[in-house]
Amino acid sequence: MKPEGSTVNVPEAAEILCVHQKTIWGLIAAGTLPAAKIGRAYVMLYRDVMAFAIQQIEHQTRQRMHGMPTGQNLPAPPPRRTRRKGRPGW
Repeated sequence: MKPEGSTVNVPEAAEILCVHQKTIWGLIAAGTLPAAKIGRAYVMLYRDVMAFAIQQIEHQTRQRMHGMPTGQNLPAPPPRRTRRKGRPGW
């Protein structure tokens, strides 16, 4: 566990939240996760990353307790199209 005032970079934040780095970039771009560009790298405060995790846990737990969808109960995507046998692939 990092000290309260320490910073984390994008790969570290992704590891803390158990998500892909692209997800972290999306959260930064949306302004959901506060970050600053220092030199060539983006950094976040460890406490902001943890606050985001806590917020999501509490929000999704409340939704489950009240029987509301959390975003994970989305309909299945349509089946993927496949090539027919015998046709050359392009």
